[in-house]
Formats: sequence, structure tokens, C-alpha cells
Amino acid sequence: MKKLLSLLSLGLLLSCTNSIYHVASVKSEQVKLIEKDFTVENDHLRAVYNLWEAGGRMRFLLFNKTDQPLYIDWTKSFFERNGNKTAYSQLATLPGKAPTDTVRYFYQNMRAEPYRTTARANRLTEIPPKTYVAIADFPIKDAIVHAKTKEKVFAYTMENSPLRVGQSLTYSFDKTMTDAHQIEHSFWVDKVEVVRIGQLTKVYGSLQKGKPDAMYAVEKRSAPGRTVILGVVITAGAVGASILLLQSMLSGLTL
Repeated sequence: MKKLLSLLSLGLLLSCTNSIYHVASVKSEQVKLIEKDFTVENDHLRAVYNLWEAGGRMRFLLFNKTDQPLYIDWTKSFFERNGNKTAYSQLATLPGKAPTDTVRYFYQNMRAEPYRTTARANRLTEIPPKTYVAIADFPIKDAIVHAKTKEKVFAYTMENSPLRVGQSLTYSFDKTMTDAHQIEHSFWVDKVEVVRIGQLTKVYGSLQKGKPDAMYAVEKRSAPGRTVILGVVITAGAVGASILLLQSMLSGLTL
């Protein structure tokens, strides 16, 4: 009977919650939104980003624009978040059964070969001439959630942004890296908009395929009413576990 009552109360609690989405848009001096692509390039290399995911993901395609093989040196390539640098080659190798990422492997009628784990615990990635490869296994994991207020839009400058992300890729046209080049760029969250699913879909797209220069965090808010109070009283343990989980998500800023 107690188990049935607890399950019933938890059902009431879950049925009286609303999902609120904190959508963070990013700005950059180097990476530009051109049509539907968030991209940066130099004479040799083009990077096309798609950050859209809950918590954000450092998901990008690399295109070798030249007529000869190009090699990325991950030991000299870095991901930077809020001033903290990490060499890609120092990241732990993902388990063999890690879930497949949703990166776009087809881009402009060209197939991008998935190099999901190449940068982890490896040194070099070869990109053949006139070819895209997909790098997709670097979560940003920064859930930007504001306290419940009447404000719906929060604006930031580069100096006070809650999330600043940078990347430096070192590459060469030979494996010895005797003539190394770099492509460096950064972006930061300049706006967070608090919306419901209808507005998110209208402005940003679906949860599965949104704007490439934005990311989102999901907040569960309890709807007002007596059923919510009843659920909290009877299932306090479950709610406490949920609060701890939310706190863990907000504090998880490591790769």
C-alpha cells in the first residue's frame, strides 16, 4: 500500500511539472553564422560547428580545403573553457559502447567521415584532400540556469559571460609537423533566453535540430497546486534526490 501511494504521489508530482528551457546563444569575433552554418576558416582548413544540445557539445566538422593530406596534431591542439586549457590528446578514451553522436555526417552533399575518438589519447588525425571529417565527442557540459525571476532575457559581454569557449588547432602537411600552422578562435555566451517549448521551437528549431550557435539547459518547474504539495510531502526522498541531481548537473563543468 505504501509503495502504491508513493508511486501515485510521484506520478502526481511529475504530472504537475513544466519544462523550462534556458537557451544560450553564443557570439564570436571569428566564427560566423553564414546561412545555417556556424563556421570559421583560413586558407587551408574550415571548421563548421554545431553546439546545439542540452548542456552544449563541442561538435564540429573539419574540411581540408587543399589538394594534399593535412594532419591535426592533437598534442598541440587545445580546448579552452573559462580560461582553463585542456590538450585534446589528454582526454580519456571513451568506452567502446559509448553512444553514437548526432553530428551531421552529410554536409553540402558530401559525406563527413566520423572520427569520434580520434583526438582522445591520440596524436595525429589525417584529413584527406577536399574531405570533411566529423569530431563529435567533446561535451561542453555547462548548464546555464537562472533563478526563477520575471526576467526572460539575460545579456552578457565577453568579459562577464558565464561561458567562454576557445579552440586552437595545430596542423601541418607532413607527419613530422616541421611546418606547423594554427587556426585559433573563440566564442562566448552573450544571451540566455528563458522560454517554453513552443517559443523554443518557433525561434530556435526543435530539441533535436536547433541553431548551431546555441545550446540549452532544461529546468523542471513545479506547477502551483495542492497536488504538488501532496507529492512533495509523500515523496520527499525522491524530490531530495532530484535536487541533488540538479545540483550535480550545474556543478559539472569538466569534460
